[in-house]
Amino acid sequence: MSEMKKVLAICLLVMLLCAGCATVTVETVTPPSFSFKPDLSIPLKSPSTQQKVRYIPKDGLGKATQDNVTVEVSDIVSTSSESDFTIKIKDGETEHNFSVFPMLLVLKITNATDHIVTLERTIVKIEDDNQNDYPMINSISEIKRQANAEIAKLYADNLNQIKKINLEDLKDKINSIYKPQYDQFAQDVRAKIAQGVEIRFPETRPGYHVTMQGINDSLKNYSPAELYARNKKLLDASNSGVASAMEKIKNFHAQQIDKKIPETLKGVITSGIYQPINILPGRSEKVLVPFSKRKEDEIINKINIGIYDLPTMVNEAGVPTKRAKFNFEMVATQQ
Repeated sequence: MSEMKKVLAICLLVMLLCAGCATVTVETVTPPSFSFKPDLSIPLKSPSTQQKVRYIPKDGLGKATQDNVTVEVSDIVSTSSESDFTIKIKDGETEHNFSVFPMLLVLKITNATDHIVTLERTIVKIEDDNQNDYPMINSISEIKRQANAEIAKLYADNLNQIKKINLEDLKDKINSIYKPQYDQFAQDVRAKIAQGVEIRFPETRPGYHVTMQGINDSLKNYSPAELYARNKKLLDASNSGVASAMEKIKNFHAQQIDKKIPETLKGVITSGIYQPINILPGRSEKVLVPFSKRKEDEIINKINIGIYDLPTMVNEAGVPTKRAKFNFEMVATQQ
Protein backbone atom coordinates (compact mmCIF):
# COMPACT_ATOMS: atom_id res chain seq x y z
CA MET A 1 0.00 0.00 0.00
CA SER A 2 2.80 2.35 0.80
CA GLU A 3 4.36 1.72 -2.63
CA MET A 4 1.10 2.69 -4.27
CA LYS A 5 1.06 5.92 -2.30
CA LYS A 6 4.56 6.72 -3.51
CA VAL A 7 3.57 6.21 -7.13
CA LEU A 8 0.49 8.39 -6.69
CA ALA A 9 2.55 11.10 -5.02
CA ILE A 10 5.05 11.11 -7.87
CA CYS A 11 2.29 11.31 -10.46
CA LEU A 12 0.68 14.18 -8.58
CA LEU A 13 4.02 16.05 -8.43
CA VAL A 14 4.56 15.58 -12.17
CA MET A 15 1.05 16.85 -12.87
CA LEU A 16 1.60 19.90 -10.70
CA LEU A 17 4.91 20.63 -12.41
CA CYS A 18 3.39 20.27 -15.83
CA ALA A 19 0.53 22.50 -14.80
CA GLY A 20 3.07 25.10 -13.60
CA CYS A 21 5.00 24.87 -16.87
CA ALA A 22 1.90 25.44 -18.86
CA THR A 23 1.34 28.78 -17.16
CA VAL A 24 4.83 30.20 -18.13
CA THR A 25 4.78 32.33 -21.31
CA VAL A 26 7.95 32.28 -23.44
CA GLU A 27 8.43 35.20 -25.82
CA THR A 28 11.21 36.13 -28.21
CA VAL A 29 11.70 39.89 -28.23
CA THR A 30 13.18 41.65 -31.26
CA PRO A 31 15.28 44.77 -30.64
CA PRO A 32 14.93 47.76 -32.98
CA SER A 33 17.00 47.48 -36.13
CA PHE A 34 19.78 49.93 -37.07
CA SER A 35 22.09 50.24 -40.02
CA PHE A 36 24.57 52.94 -40.89
CA LYS A 37 26.42 53.45 -44.17
CA PRO A 38 29.05 56.21 -44.10
CA ASP A 39 29.25 58.69 -46.95
CA LEU A 40 32.80 58.48 -48.27
CA SER A 41 32.17 60.58 -51.38
CA ILE A 42 32.16 64.02 -49.79
CA PRO A 43 33.73 66.28 -52.45
CA LEU A 44 37.22 67.64 -52.16
CA LYS A 45 37.37 71.34 -51.48
CA SER A 46 38.42 73.18 -54.62
CA PRO A 47 42.05 74.33 -54.47
CA SER A 48 42.26 77.93 -53.35
CA THR A 49 42.24 80.08 -56.44
CA GLN A 50 44.19 83.27 -56.49
CA GLN A 51 42.65 86.68 -57.05
CA LYS A 52 40.93 86.66 -60.44
CA VAL A 53 42.51 89.79 -61.81
CA ARG A 54 44.82 90.88 -64.56
CA TYR A 55 47.72 93.20 -63.83
CA ILE A 56 48.44 96.05 -66.21
CA PRO A 57 51.15 98.75 -66.17
CA LYS A 58 50.11 101.78 -64.14
CA ASP A 59 51.53 104.20 -66.69
CA GLY A 60 50.75 102.03 -69.69
CA LEU A 61 54.39 101.10 -70.13
CA GLY A 62 54.98 97.44 -69.43
CA LYS A 63 58.42 97.31 -71.01
CA ALA A 64 61.65 99.26 -71.09
CA THR A 65 64.94 99.12 -73.02
CA GLN A 66 68.48 99.87 -71.92
CA ASP A 67 71.59 99.28 -74.05
CA ASN A 68 69.58 97.22 -76.55
CA VAL A 69 68.23 94.89 -73.86
CA THR A 70 64.45 95.03 -73.46
CA VAL A 71 62.56 93.79 -70.42
CA GLU A 72 58.80 93.39 -70.62
CA VAL A 73 56.31 92.31 -67.98
CA SER A 74 54.57 89.63 -70.01
CA ASP A 75 52.15 88.42 -67.35
CA ILE A 76 51.45 88.02 -63.66
CA VAL A 77 49.68 84.70 -63.28
CA SER A 78 47.21 84.90 -60.42
CA THR A 79 44.71 82.12 -61.16
CA SER A 80 44.84 78.34 -61.25
CA SER A 81 44.20 78.20 -64.97
CA GLU A 82 45.44 75.81 -67.62
CA SER A 83 49.16 76.19 -68.10
CA ASP A 84 52.38 74.23 -68.44
CA PHE A 85 52.64 74.37 -64.66
CA THR A 86 49.11 73.21 -63.80
CA ILE A 87 48.16 69.68 -62.78
CA LYS A 88 44.73 68.08 -62.55
CA ILE A 89 43.47 67.05 -59.14
CA LYS A 90 40.69 64.55 -59.69
CA ASP A 91 37.91 64.16 -57.14
CA GLY A 92 35.58 61.45 -58.39
CA GLU A 93 34.30 62.76 -61.72
CA THR A 94 35.30 66.36 -60.90
CA GLU A 95 38.64 67.83 -61.89
CA HIS A 96 40.29 70.85 -60.30
CA ASN A 97 43.14 72.84 -61.78
CA PHE A 98 46.06 73.23 -59.39
CA SER A 99 48.80 75.70 -60.20
CA VAL A 100 52.18 74.48 -58.92
CA PHE A 101 53.42 78.06 -58.71
CA PRO A 102 51.50 80.02 -56.06
CA MET A 103 51.87 83.23 -58.10
CA LEU A 104 54.08 83.85 -61.07
CA LEU A 105 55.69 86.89 -62.65
CA VAL A 106 56.50 86.25 -66.31
CA LEU A 107 59.15 88.46 -67.91
CA LYS A 108 60.11 88.59 -71.56
CA ILE A 109 63.71 89.65 -72.09
CA THR A 110 64.92 90.48 -75.60
CA ASN A 111 68.62 90.70 -76.43
CA ALA A 112 69.29 93.03 -79.37
CA THR A 113 73.03 93.23 -78.62
CA ASP A 114 75.88 91.38 -80.34
CA HIS A 115 76.72 89.30 -77.26
CA ILE A 116 75.11 86.80 -74.92
CA VAL A 117 73.21 88.28 -71.98
CA THR A 118 73.53 86.00 -68.96
CA LEU A 119 71.33 86.31 -65.87
CA GLU A 120 72.87 84.68 -62.82
CA ARG A 121 73.27 87.48 -60.30
CA THR A 122 70.21 89.40 -61.40
CA ILE A 123 67.83 90.10 -58.52
CA VAL A 124 64.07 90.63 -58.74
CA LYS A 125 62.15 92.44 -56.00
CA ILE A 126 58.35 92.28 -55.88
CA GLU A 127 56.87 94.76 -53.40
CA ASP A 128 53.81 96.74 -52.42
CA ASP A 129 53.70 100.55 -52.23
CA ASN A 130 55.32 100.47 -48.78
CA GLN A 131 58.31 98.45 -50.01
CA ASN A 132 57.10 95.34 -48.22
CA ASP A 133 58.15 92.24 -50.14
CA TYR A 134 55.90 89.62 -51.60
CA PRO A 135 58.07 86.63 -50.73
CA MET A 136 59.87 85.02 -53.64
CA ILE A 137 60.38 81.27 -53.80
CA ASN A 138 63.87 80.30 -52.66
CA SER A 139 64.39 77.29 -54.94
CA ILE A 140 62.74 74.79 -57.27
CA SER A 141 62.71 72.31 -54.38
CA GLU A 142 60.79 74.79 -52.25
CA ILE A 143 58.22 75.29 -55.01
CA LYS A 144 57.55 71.56 -55.07
CA ARG A 145 57.49 71.26 -51.29
CA GLN A 146 54.93 74.05 -51.05
CA ALA A 147 52.77 72.55 -53.81
CA ASN A 148 52.84 69.09 -52.22
CA ALA A 149 52.08 70.57 -48.80
CA GLU A 150 49.06 72.45 -50.16
CA ILE A 151 47.75 69.33 -51.90
CA ALA A 152 48.32 67.28 -48.73
CA LYS A 153 46.31 69.88 -46.77
CA LEU A 154 43.44 69.65 -49.26
CA TYR A 155 43.19 65.90 -48.74
CA ALA A 156 43.73 66.12 -44.97
CA ASP A 157 40.92 68.69 -44.71
CA ASN A 158 38.72 66.46 -46.86
CA LEU A 159 39.40 63.42 -44.66
CA ASN A 160 38.64 65.45 -41.53
CA GLN A 161 35.40 66.62 -43.13
CA ILE A 162 34.45 63.03 -43.99
CA LYS A 163 35.18 61.96 -40.40
CA LYS A 164 33.26 64.86 -38.87
CA ILE A 165 30.18 64.62 -41.09
CA ASN A 166 29.84 60.85 -40.74
CA LEU A 167 30.44 60.87 -36.99
CA GLU A 168 27.83 63.59 -36.50
CA ASP A 169 25.44 61.68 -38.77
CA LEU A 170 25.99 58.48 -36.76
CA LYS A 171 25.36 60.25 -33.44
CA ASP A 172 22.26 61.97 -34.81
CA LYS A 173 20.71 58.77 -36.17
CA ILE A 174 21.37 56.88 -32.95
CA ASN A 175 20.06 59.63 -30.69
CA SER A 176 17.08 60.76 -32.74
CA ILE A 177 15.92 57.47 -34.26
CA TYR A 178 17.36 54.45 -32.47
CA LYS A 179 17.46 55.62 -28.84
CA PRO A 180 13.71 56.30 -28.49
CA GLN A 181 12.97 52.89 -30.01
CA TYR A 182 15.51 51.19 -27.75
CA ASP A 183 14.17 52.91 -24.61
CA GLN A 184 10.69 51.63 -25.44
CA PHE A 185 12.09 48.17 -26.21
CA ALA A 186 13.96 47.97 -22.86
CA GLN A 187 10.85 49.18 -21.01
CA ASP A 188 8.71 46.51 -22.71
CA VAL A 189 11.23 43.76 -21.84
CA ARG A 190 11.27 44.72 -18.17
CA ALA A 191 7.48 44.88 -18.10
CA LYS A 192 7.24 41.37 -19.58
CA ILE A 193 9.71 40.04 -16.99
CA ALA A 194 7.62 41.58 -14.22
CA GLN A 195 4.61 39.74 -15.66
CA GLY A 196 6.48 36.41 -15.47
CA VAL A 197 7.20 36.11 -19.17
CA GLU A 198 10.32 34.14 -20.03
CA ILE A 199 12.35 36.35 -22.39
CA ARG A 200 14.35 35.09 -25.31
CA PHE A 201 16.34 37.09 -27.86
CA PRO A 202 16.92 36.37 -31.57
CA GLU A 203 20.44 35.16 -30.77
CA THR A 204 19.32 32.82 -27.94
CA ARG A 205 20.14 29.23 -28.86
CA PRO A 206 17.32 26.64 -28.83
CA GLY A 207 16.84 24.92 -25.48
CA TYR A 208 18.68 27.63 -23.54
CA HIS A 209 17.08 29.53 -20.70
CA VAL A 210 18.04 33.23 -20.45
CA THR A 211 18.94 34.26 -16.94
CA MET A 212 18.40 37.73 -15.56
CA GLN A 213 22.11 38.39 -16.00
CA GLY A 214 21.82 37.28 -19.62
CA ILE A 215 18.87 39.62 -20.16
CA ASN A 216 20.80 42.55 -18.74
CA ASP A 217 23.83 41.67 -20.88
CA SER A 218 21.66 41.57 -24.01
CA LEU A 219 20.00 44.87 -23.18
CA LYS A 220 23.45 46.40 -22.73
CA ASN A 221 24.61 44.91 -26.02
CA TYR A 222 21.69 46.58 -27.83
CA SER A 223 22.09 49.88 -25.97
CA PRO A 224 22.78 53.12 -27.91
CA ALA A 225 26.24 53.40 -26.30
CA GLU A 226 27.29 49.92 -27.45
CA LEU A 227 25.75 50.45 -30.88
CA TYR A 228 27.70 53.69 -31.24
CA ALA A 229 30.96 52.03 -30.18
CA ARG A 230 30.57 49.20 -32.74
CA ASN A 231 29.66 51.53 -35.60
CA LYS A 232 32.44 53.93 -34.60
CA LYS A 233 34.96 51.09 -35.09
CA LEU A 234 33.53 50.36 -38.53
CA LEU A 235 33.63 54.06 -39.34
CA ASP A 236 37.27 54.30 -38.24
CA ALA A 237 38.12 51.34 -40.48
CA SER A 238 36.41 53.07 -43.42
CA ASN A 239 38.29 56.28 -42.71
CA SER A 240 41.54 54.34 -42.61
CA GLY A 241 40.79 52.95 -46.06
CA VAL A 242 40.02 56.44 -47.38
CA ALA A 243 43.27 57.74 -45.87
CA SER A 244 45.27 54.97 -47.60
CA ALA A 245 43.63 55.78 -50.93
CA MET A 246 44.36 59.48 -50.44
CA GLU A 247 48.01 58.72 -49.70
CA LYS A 248 48.33 56.98 -53.06
CA ILE A 249 46.68 59.94 -54.81
CA LYS A 250 49.04 62.39 -53.08
CA ASN A 251 52.04 60.34 -54.21
CA PHE A 252 50.68 60.38 -57.76
CA HIS A 253 50.33 64.17 -57.65
CA ALA A 254 53.88 64.48 -56.33
CA GLN A 255 55.07 62.54 -59.38
CA GLN A 256 53.06 64.86 -61.63
CA ILE A 257 54.70 67.88 -60.01
CA ASP A 258 58.15 66.34 -60.49
CA LYS A 259 57.40 65.99 -64.20
CA LYS A 260 56.04 69.53 -64.52
CA ILE A 261 58.76 71.15 -62.40
CA PRO A 262 62.03 69.19 -62.69
CA GLU A 263 64.95 70.29 -60.52
CA THR A 264 66.74 71.30 -63.73
CA LEU A 265 63.92 73.59 -64.89
CA LYS A 266 65.52 76.48 -66.77
CA GLY A 267 64.48 80.08 -67.12
CA VAL A 268 63.49 80.51 -63.46
CA ILE A 269 64.75 83.25 -61.15
CA THR A 270 64.43 82.45 -57.45
CA SER A 271 65.56 84.34 -54.36
CA GLY A 272 68.36 81.81 -53.90
CA ILE A 273 70.97 80.47 -56.29
CA TYR A 274 69.44 79.62 -59.66
CA GLN A 275 70.68 78.21 -62.93
CA PRO A 276 72.15 80.88 -65.26
CA ILE A 277 69.77 82.09 -67.97
CA ASN A 278 71.49 82.73 -71.29
CA ILE A 279 69.82 84.94 -73.89
CA LEU A 280 71.52 84.74 -77.28
CA PRO A 281 71.96 87.81 -79.53
CA GLY A 282 68.78 88.57 -81.44
CA ARG A 283 66.70 86.24 -79.25
CA SER A 284 63.98 86.62 -76.64
CA GLU A 285 63.52 84.41 -73.60
CA LYS A 286 60.64 83.95 -71.19
CA VAL A 287 61.82 84.22 -67.58
CA LEU A 288 59.70 82.96 -64.69
CA VAL A 289 59.79 84.55 -61.24
CA PRO A 290 57.60 82.57 -58.76
CA PHE A 291 56.44 84.33 -55.60
CA SER A 292 53.74 84.06 -52.92
CA LYS A 293 51.14 86.13 -51.22
CA ARG A 294 51.90 86.99 -47.62
CA LYS A 295 48.65 85.36 -46.52
CA GLU A 296 46.18 83.18 -48.38
CA ASP A 297 43.27 85.63 -48.57
CA GLU A 298 45.39 88.70 -49.32
CA ILE A 299 44.08 91.01 -52.04
CA ILE A 300 46.92 92.40 -54.16
CA ASN A 301 45.95 95.62 -55.88
CA LYS A 302 49.39 96.95 -56.77
CA ILE A 303 52.72 95.32 -57.50
CA ASN A 304 56.01 97.14 -57.85
CA ILE A 305 58.63 95.14 -59.73
CA GLY A 306 62.32 95.92 -59.49
CA ILE A 307 64.92 94.12 -61.62
CA TYR A 308 68.48 94.76 -60.50
CA ASP A 309 71.93 93.90 -61.85
CA LEU A 310 70.79 92.79 -65.28
CA PRO A 311 73.99 92.78 -67.40
CA THR A 312 73.61 94.75 -70.63
CA MET A 313 77.21 95.25 -71.72
CA VAL A 314 80.25 92.94 -71.55
CA ASN A 315 83.94 93.14 -72.41
CA GLU A 316 85.76 90.91 -74.91
CA ALA A 317 86.04 88.18 -72.31
CA GLY A 318 82.27 88.25 -71.77
CA VAL A 319 82.53 89.75 -68.30
CA PRO A 320 79.71 92.24 -67.60
CA THR A 321 80.87 95.86 -67.64
CA LYS A 322 77.47 97.46 -67.16
CA ARG A 323 74.39 96.36 -65.28
CA ALA A 324 70.97 97.92 -65.60
CA LYS A 325 67.99 98.43 -63.33
CA PHE A 326 64.38 98.20 -64.50
CA ASN A 327 61.24 99.20 -62.59
CA PHE A 328 57.57 98.58 -63.36
CA GLU A 329 54.41 99.55 -61.47
CA MET A 330 51.50 97.18 -62.04
CA VAL A 331 47.89 97.64 -60.92
CA ALA A 332 45.10 95.09 -60.73
CA THR A 333 42.07 95.18 -62.99
CA GLN A 334 39.16 92.77 -62.84
CA GLN A 335 39.11 90.09 -65.52
